[in-house]
Amino acid sequence: MRGKYSIRKDMNTDVARRDKAKVFQTVDDEHMTLIYQKTRERVCVGDFVSNRNYQNCAVEGGKAPTYINSPGKVYVRIHTWRQEFDPSVFDLKWVATKALI
Repeated sequence: MRGKYSIRKDMNTDVARRDKAKVFQTVDDEHMTLIYQKTRERVCVGDFVSNRNYQNCAVEGGKAPTYINSPGKVYVRIHTWRQEFDPSVFDLKWVATKALI
């Protein structure tokens, strides 16, 4: 019999799926990569990002900046809607891939 505070094994399936996606699908293009501004880790497809207005948005991809002053775009899924935002909305940033090496 399970106790009141027992942990179910299937509760961590989303975390496992996200970690598996980190190995294969980062959000990048040929010269630019999307990163978290605070930790400088690469953003992966399936990561959950949020801010004070939007909670638990799944990252689906992005578009790197096409010119110097452009912030680029990040595509997220909010419930059933696919929206595009500037990366700064979720504290993300496009950087040159060479800067991460």
